[in-house]
Amino acid sequence: NVHTVSLPKPDDQKKWELGKSYDYELNVSLTAVTFGDVSIKDWGTPILLTLCERTYDANNGTGEKVRKTLFTGRNYSLIGKPDGFTPPAANYLIYRWNTKADGTGTDYRLGADFTQAGDMTLYARWIEPVINVETGTYPADYVTYDGTTFTIVEDLTGYSYVVTGSTGAGAGSNGNRVVVKSGVTATVTLRDATIDLSGKSACAFNVSGAGVTLKLEGTNTLKSGVASTNNAGLLVPSGTTITITSSAGDGSFDGTLNVAGGAGTWDTAGRWGSGGGAGIGGNGGPNDVNGSPCGTVIINGGTIVATGHTGTDGNSYNGYGGAGIGGGGAGARRGERGGAGGTVIINKGHVTATGQSGGAGIGGGGKSGAAANYTGPGDDQDTSGGSWSGWDTATGNTAYVSASGSRAIGAGT
Repeated sequence: NVHTVSLPKPDDQKKWELGKSYDYELNVSLTAVTFGDVSIKDWGTPILLTLCERTYDANNGTGEKVRKTLFTGRNYSLIGKPDGFTPPAANYLIYRWNTKADGTGTDYRLGADFTQAGDMTLYARWIEPVINVETGTYPADYVTYDGTTFTIVEDLTGYSYVVTGSTGAGAGSNGNRVVVKSGVTATVTLRDATIDLSGKSACAFNVSGAGVTLKLEGTNTLKSGVASTNNAGLLVPSGTTITITSSAGDGSFDGTLNVAGGAGTWDTAGRWGSGGGAGIGGNGGPNDVNGSPCGTVIINGGTIVATGHTGTDGNSYNGYGGAGIGGGGAGARRGERGGAGGTVIINKGHVTATGQSGGAGIGGGGKSGAAANYTGPGDDQDTSGGSWSGWDTATGNTAYVSASGSRAIGAGT
């Protein structure tokens, strides 16, 4: 180390004079000597520094072992995935380092501080980040679970969460559902997943406040329940963006999503019904509340069937229905309005969107919800009637839309 000392000019001079010498007395003390990350400060105590080796093994993956030379008895952070390691299969990541190749040893988190007494090898534990709504299993570092709700809390750049398994509508169902935490950007693959909460008071899949790419693999179903605050089948509220595509991301029709909205709460006296949730988009309003608007929905592939809920009836007033894709329906009472349709862009894929009880197929929720800012098949047609279907011929028939409701594509009524 180089240390710089500033010396003052002589008191009786305004500047240094060339060719003249000046004498100063400096008292310097040595406080520590550093070897690597070991700082020696106590000069009266003998210190023995012993080197050891830590080896990281790809273990079922491929790649050269990574070796680090360290001092024994010192804390060093464990590394993350080495650049030269290749996983054993697509979408697999290193979840833990383990002291045994078969994973039965001691697990250590990536990045954790770790002290070792001698040479050792740590083996990669590879996993695919799977959330199984049926068995209740999940990758604990990246997802939380409270007994009914899996919340994705971590960005996994370059990897996709996988949601699979089935939770049914019956009273004996575990009622598991999925939420992506606000502010998290995530890719999620639905792999033959069924989340049917039509017998529960809950939303099947909530991406509120997040940015999500949703990939479709196999046949998937999302159904939300009634008497729930969040009741769109796939909740995409204002300020949120979701992009839906086939699992390969190739714009094909592969992978299916059947999604249906639920309905909001109604007043305890049963006088006013509640609004229906959109299939994809906003929530239906409770008994005297507006439907909520849709965020941004981009469809780049897959086969999607999205159906809004009719809303619930009351003794005095009935609720309004949700759009297939767009805004939620208004709760029943006086001046409530349906949710706006947000932004809907259909570039590729096969889409069937059905609005109910005043909700548009694509657009606003029931009771005058504003139309969507829509781009896709039919955006150049008169779709003010109750139904419209057709291909986007300008793109070589890569997108098909069948929309029906109070208006096929437009505002709610």
